[in-house]
Amino acid sequence: MMIALDLLKKIPMLSGLQDAELAGISSCFTEESVAAGETLYVEGDRATSACFLISGELEVLKALPGGGEAQIAVIKPGSMVGEMALVADGTRTATVRATTQSVVLTVSRDFFHAALDQISVPAFKILRSVIHNVAVRLDEHQERILKQWDCDACIQPADGAAASVAESTGQPPSFDFRRFLPVVPFFASFTESETDQIVTNAEVVELSRGEYLYREGAPAGSCYVIVRGAVEKSVSRDRRYQLSILGPGRICGANSLIMQKPHCCDARARSGVLLLAFDQSSFNELYSGDTADCLKFQRMLSKNQLEDRKIADNLLSTLVSQDYISDGIRQHGL
Repeated sequence: MMIALDLLKKIPMLSGLQDAELAGISSCFTEESVAAGETLYVEGDRATSACFLISGELEVLKALPGGGEAQIAVIKPGSMVGEMALVADGTRTATVRATTQSVVLTVSRDFFHAALDQISVPAFKILRSVIHNVAVRLDEHQERILKQWDCDACIQPADGAAASVAESTGQPPSFDFRRFLPVVPFFASFTESETDQIVTNAEVVELSRGEYLYREGAPAGSCYVIVRGAVEKSVSRDRRYQLSILGPGRICGANSLIMQKPHCCDARARSGVLLLAFDQSSFNELYSGDTADCLKFQRMLSKNQLEDRKIADNLLSTLVSQDYISDGIRQHGL
């Protein structure tokens, strides 16, 4: 059944599409009613679709290591849930349940990928909206993680710290990294000519252990693809709180460029690293383009976000579980 355009126009993520573009993708959607208390997605199940909430309310629940569930988000009308299923084959990272009678529009990954493979401009716009939406969600997740640690939200860098960011020295790289790019996960789907074009748009940066790619609160000017070595993402308050460690093929700093916000954490070399740095202009060219190589770049951004989301979800659920255990100990006077 064809979905009415008025229904699609209720979705903020689709607000930038013209009527003709909405009509072209309307067949990808199906309308579903969800009763209060009904489970839409189950954590661990295979993820094959996403949905937009038209009316009602959904809650996102994460299983706790010690048993039970913790609510990690509430979804309001106009929002998307399960969006990572559109860009990567995997399993649900959380359970989604209706708290009230709700109506959703569901879109399957197969339909969405078919539209992308046809270089459909509306599909590209949705993909970029998904990427931006996940960037915002990851930012919100970090705020919740900091709250669990009783830490202040994002802070400004200390005097002089803003200047302590990765820059190219202009010197030749210490090894022939291009020979290794085909085995770096980020470049696995690119042809040789596409990889060469991507590298041409980047600067090569090498850092020693302990040097910073960027500092929390500093303006975002570049993002980085890790070619060799590892990068630690963390925040510094009364001590250093580690958020994640990223290896070859992972991306640092892209979400800040997407949201046009200062960096929300520190990123520093855990070991000697070689990075490909994309400034705002080079990044925008790949992120906003609608050619085959741009599509691959955007898909890799999405996959990177999926990995970030898994790490953040697991860290948050662990911290919440520890709080529950601590509360139980206090209540029983143990």
